[in-house]
Amino acid sequence: LDANYAGIANQIRYGALLGALQQLELEYQANHNSLSDPSFMAVVAAEFAEDKGQLYYRTEAQLRELTLAALYQVAHDNLLAIVPVVSNSSIKASVETEVAKLAEDLAHALAQPVDTITTAQADDLSLLLTADELSGISLGLEKTKLFVASINELQTTFWEEGYKEELDAYQAMLNAIVVAHKDNLNALVDQFALIQDYYVTCSVGGRDCNAAEFADVIALGPDYDPETKVLLLDNGALTVSQVLADLRVIADGSITESQAVDILIVGTLEINDLVLKVNHTFNDADKTDINVPSSMRIYYPESVTEVPQAAVVVEGYETIWGDFQLYDKSAIGSATEADLSGAFRIFYRGVRD
Repeated sequence: LDANYAGIANQIRYGALLGALQQLELEYQANHNSLSDPSFMAVVAAEFAEDKGQLYYRTEAQLRELTLAALYQVAHDNLLAIVPVVSNSSIKASVETEVAKLAEDLAHALAQPVDTITTAQADDLSLLLTADELSGISLGLEKTKLFVASINELQTTFWEEGYKEELDAYQAMLNAIVVAHKDNLNALVDQFALIQDYYVTCSVGGRDCNAAEFADVIALGPDYDPETKVLLLDNGALTVSQVLADLRVIADGSITESQAVDILIVGTLEINDLVLKVNHTFNDADKTDINVPSSMRIYYPESVTEVPQAAVVVEGYETIWGDFQLYDKSAIGSATEADLSGAFRIFYRGVRD
């Protein structure tokens, strides 16, 4: 709290009232812990709607989970209890003032005849909002009504005759593709990751890469240019490079460092006739401004300006296929021919290999 803030009284008062509401909710939950029991707020909202936006001061015959007397009592007691521990003298004086006001509100509520309801009148919105604001709210309400009506209509007409069968058939086709090509697809994903590892470890890192684990990449005839830091594989069928990943929520200009680097992998991979083509999606027709990359994104514990030459602990990886195409080359022209395309990404946190 800021003792110099003009609205400190409202902060204290409404903070106490919200805290009281939460305490009443906890007391309710202690006696209504069955899965079939409605929540405290659901009960209060239903009662508030039934009472047309009014609250009872206190009740005996009428059963209400929330009354003004109960709310003021808890808010007053809670606020009074913290007065001794408030060290700032100005804030303490403000708290004591609000304690006194809540005591007055509580006394007023208790003085009302039992089962008496408030008669508060809502302010006219024209006194609170400008004409443009009122018009915007009215338009928003009308659009909401039309949207809800449209949703309700779709709910009754969504399952048109034959549509479910068509959807089930499509799902069955996808399942069949998964079953038939699961091993080859897993191998393609592994090779995609292995190419990234080779690029970072061998091409950029310059370490000994004659190990058997890189045999599949070496078989593709790697051709690395240390000046451009571009790796070509399979006679140019695959191009591997790097770019800093822009992790900012709102991009504004270029970046010179980041805690993530995209190892861009573009081209065609093939294992046992299963073909995977990967590319970026772009923001421009000239395809120079990447929107979603085809990459293995590496996350580092500290900001870097490029892929480090020395081995660095990695915090996580993300496989990103901005635009992919997957098909079985041997099935082209047959009844089982299928061509899948789209975008895919998956994040591995805490995985280092």
